[in-house]
Amino acid sequence: MKNSKLTTQSLSRRKFLQVSGMTALLAGLPSTWAGRVFASDAPETPQIRIGIIALTDCSSIVVAYEKGFFKQHGLDVTVSKEASWAVIRDKLQLGENTRLTCCTECRTRQLWDSLEHR
Repeated sequence: MKNSKLTTQSLSRRKFLQVSGMTALLAGLPSTWAGRVFASDAPETPQIRIGIIALTDCSSIVVAYEKGFFKQHGLDVTVSKEASWAVIRDKLQLGENTRLTCCTECRTRQLWDSLEHR
């Protein structure tokens, strides 16, 4: 009968590296970590307030809110209809709104203005 003890003479180089690597890895971990998962599927920010202006570019947010897509993914969303882009900007800076919608025209105009000043 063959001796089943692991010694440095009976191990190949590959097996020795595998065993010593796993031993070193497991020696550094606390015993309470073994087999546990710490990542959560919950969103980092569950409460969101979205500032919108009633234009067609905000329709995807309104439809998602009305159909309950935000609640389905664990988000507590409040859609806040604002009077102007300036109000949305100010509420975003003050922290009252956490997200906003911005139409493509606004971004195009910002890009165009920045190119004119070069």
